[in-house]
Amino acid sequence: MTTQKTTRRDVKAELVQLVLDHMEKTNRAPWDKGLCFEFAPINATTKKEYRGINRILLNMLGLGTMEFATFKQVQAAKGKVKKGAKGLPVVYWDFTLWNFKEQRKPLPDDNEKDLKKVPFLKKYTVFNISDCEGIESARKDIPTGKDNKRIDEAQEAIDRFIAATGITLHEKETGTACYSPSKHAVYIAKLSSYKSSEHYYSTLFHELIHSTNKEIKRTLGGKFGSHAYSEEEIVAEFGAMLLCSYFGIEKQTENSAEYLTSWGKVLKANPNWLIKGANEAEKAVDYFLKKVAEYKSESTAA
Repeated sequence: MTTQKTTRRDVKAELVQLVLDHMEKTNRAPWDKGLCFEFAPINATTKKEYRGINRILLNMLGLGTMEFATFKQVQAAKGKVKKGAKGLPVVYWDFTLWNFKEQRKPLPDDNEKDLKKVPFLKKYTVFNISDCEGIESARKDIPTGKDNKRIDEAQEAIDRFIAATGITLHEKETGTACYSPSKHAVYIAKLSSYKSSEHYYSTLFHELIHSTNKEIKRTLGGKFGSHAYSEEEIVAEFGAMLLCSYFGIEKQTENSAEYLTSWGKVLKANPNWLIKGANEAEKAVDYFLKKVAEYKSESTAA
């Protein structure tokens, strides 16, 4: 197992920043994704549950049945990590000997009385088995989720928008939703995985609004907390709120309003962002509805 040794302060700072970035992105704690059930993250080889900060990080960033393995563990199981798969950080405590009298690493002839164990953090990388080939889930009795119903009008519009724009939709058992600009693809948990149909469609609308960035000529891809990132999140959530309202999904408009309110400090310092975000969201929604109407007309003509 390849490890990367670094200082306790560096590792903790990096992991804390990952959590803060995620909370800023989703306006939820890392363990709340709007889903009706969550899998505790486990190691695919040992079947042991990850604990502490590892549990938070993997629960925040993982997908599928939340089973993970190191590169070497995947190889040992005769599996293969898919090309382009991104690993996730995991840490654990280890100990090393230190000669406090000489303030250096111990030498073979050092007096044992001068040596003490010093704890430190190690970081290594694990991969979700959904990003691997040749490894099957070992979990038993996977929950089937809630019996959420399709919202027909919204679903029909989404299907037409996807067909008209060439975007691909990938559904998984669970996990945080996202849009990949490079693949022009949306990743989202299944409808049955969400607490309600409204949660699902609001989340899906948010990601589909992101997907309009190229056609609307918006900037996408800024780092968490950056100007471009913050503006785009406001556009996506405002757009989701508008689409929820358009299709009569009223419960989620309040949640979206609370999400936008959470940006209060940022918006107070940049009051034009909300107006600009609303305008850009309206353009994105108009584009969404236009593509739906165009595809409907083409289908009817055919």
